[in-house]
Amino acid sequence: MSTRLSQRLVPISALFLPAVMATGLMPAGTVAVPTGRAPANVTAHATSLPEPQLVATSAVSAPMVASGPQGAVRPGLAMAWKVAYKTSNFSFTGSAAGNGVPRVSCATPTLCVLPVSAAGGAVTFLVGNPRTGTFGATAALPASAAVLSIQQVSCPTSKLCVAMDGSGNVFYTTDPAPRAHWSRTATGLLAQATSTWDLDCPSAKLCLIGTDGGEGGPALWTSLNPQVPGSWHQTNLPNGAEVVALSCLSTHFCLAVGSTPTSTGPSDVWLSTAPASGRWTDTRASVGGRPVAGGVSCPAAKFCVIASSGNVVQSSDPSSGRWATADVAALRKLNAFEAPGIGDLSCPSPALCVGALPNGNGKVAISTDPRAGRWSVQVASHAYEVASVTCLSKQECVAVGVPLNGSEGLAVLTGAE
Repeated sequence: MSTRLSQRLVPISALFLPAVMATGLMPAGTVAVPTGRAPANVTAHATSLPEPQLVATSAVSAPMVASGPQGAVRPGLAMAWKVAYKTSNFSFTGSAAGNGVPRVSCATPTLCVLPVSAAGGAVTFLVGNPRTGTFGATAALPASAAVLSIQQVSCPTSKLCVAMDGSGNVFYTTDPAPRAHWSRTATGLLAQATSTWDLDCPSAKLCLIGTDGGEGGPALWTSLNPQVPGSWHQTNLPNGAEVVALSCLSTHFCLAVGSTPTSTGPSDVWLSTAPASGRWTDTRASVGGRPVAGGVSCPAAKFCVIASSGNVVQSSDPSSGRWATADVAALRKLNAFEAPGIGDLSCPSPALCVGALPNGNGKVAISTDPRAGRWSVQVASHAYEVASVTCLSKQECVAVGVPLNGSEGLAVLTGAE
């Protein structure tokens, strides 16, 4: 996951994929394991959509308990969470195929974009200010354009947002605001693959799309100008490897995590200091488990965290292939109805990581010392399942939730110290 302001969130459609939360570093846990088509430019037309419902906020603040390497109890970071916005008129988009799970992207602390669907299935975006709780809907994408619902969105600046659906259609807008229109800049990028996985735009001049690489298709698509048709180019990683999660700190540092399509073992890690060139280095690392899109966060070139289905690992030198594995036993002490793992991960700095706990009954995982593997669990909401989270700084986070009672709708939550 990108650790710029345009970090992404993982919604509920992938919440039953196992992932884990770190609760303490295992002794001697550091390991090094070797191991298209011509686009079209189509502009969306406005469709009448229900007005978002704005409501008063409510706050939740709960103390947390952290476990260290030997299970020692330490006080955790106490964040105050509140419902900044909620609506019953819109719900998360996404596809049952692959990792089709959208996230919110925040170009600034006062401008966030969330792909949603309205009643009747119209695909659109909610755009707004989480600090004030004011959100509005953009123009809907034409039904003929969105072959599958929007899977990911990335807003590198307040003047550009890029989104993709599950069939490789890429859309953009230079006016991310309520009632804005989106244009299609690429079609059918995934003609040789089966699903998209992740999207990250570290700048307006660089976007990357990770795919499953199925049927010999490319694992990565790269564009140096995502607004221009024909600007997307493919990169094939060795052995037909797929890329399921991306985190681009800048145009000079990207980390990709994935594996070969038939692999059921540990995930591989690739690094690029020149992602625009398509040159990637296999770090020869195996991190164990399969992360979901958004399960990777690199707040610095010398520090990355990966939350996968089985463990949480971190590295102070990702290029070396050495990753420290965290103990996840304490997370499993949650009751049997709560999923033992982190779905979406956001680390705005090496001093803070926050993870959504899918099926965690409104809880989030927090670490103020991820290098040491010290994590805590906090209730962010009693009414909403936290599906995704992005932290804009060490003091401010935004999360998206779905109603715990199973009703339609969504909520935007904000957390602060």
